[in-house]
Amino acid sequence: MAQSADNLLLIKPLAFGFDPKSADTNTFQQNIFNQEPLEAALKEHKTLQNLLSANNINYSVIESPKECLDGIFPNNWVITYEDKTMDLGSMYNPNRRLERSRENIDHLKQLYRLQDDYSLYEQTNNFLEGTGSLVLDRINKIAYMCLSPRSSYKVAKEWSKNRGYELITFEASLNKKSVYHTNVLMFIGSGIACIASNLIKDNKTVISALEKHHKIIELSEDEIKNFCGNSLEVRDKDNNVILLMSSRAYKNYANKNIKELHSHYSKILHCNLNNIENIGGGSLRCMILELF
Repeated sequence: MAQSADNLLLIKPLAFGFDPKSADTNTFQQNIFNQEPLEAALKEHKTLQNLLSANNINYSVIESPKECLDGIFPNNWVITYEDKTMDLGSMYNPNRRLERSRENIDHLKQLYRLQDDYSLYEQTNNFLEGTGSLVLDRINKIAYMCLSPRSSYKVAKEWSKNRGYELITFEASLNKKSVYHTNVLMFIGSGIACIASNLIKDNKTVISALEKHHKIIELSEDEIKNFCGNSLEVRDKDNNVILLMSSRAYKNYANKNIKELHSHYSKILHCNLNNIENIGGGSLRCMILELF
């Protein structure tokens, strides 16, 4: 069992822009841009591909349906597992449900068997948006979830029963609104866990569970606002463990925290994703589907 994947999937967007429905719950999105959004997103997407290629990290690219403004963020509609099964998520935004296209599901079915399809819960307005909602400690089979309009306890409870994970839920707020995705405020690596526990209401259960298996690195509210929590651990073709993040995140980590991360990772990679972050409200981790 591995915490991090050695094979990644990126989604090349055929459309990209500010999505008002997603912005209802995502306070990171801004309807402000200085250049054509799709052109800017494609340039940054290519920069990420070049970064992965230059550092011996295995990845593939498929396209999003052309009507999907948020299609660049694949981790919300599907999760893959080491037993070569996958689950489909339940999506809050009707526009985003189109990202689960027949073509993209069929592509994944070449490698994975579909075990559970939670999209049926969309009919009752109960949502579970993949590894946006669930931050997974895959080695110890613990799932952490911040309750929000996009992350339903009802669906997560069924998922945890089906997958044999312990489920730890909590409430968190940022800018006086519920944190819409758990991977905004935390990520888990093989030996460390970065989390903004100060944003979590009644955080003792979360901290207690994390510290049993990980060294905790505390993130500030400012670090969260600059996508530091949206980092991702991966493995290259030689099984070296690497940490990925955006350049905005790298520059805004507190000095003591980035120093601590460098002590755990021989390589920390980052690239500029400013337009994707500002317009789409997601960062590097959201752009990557881990293929276990």
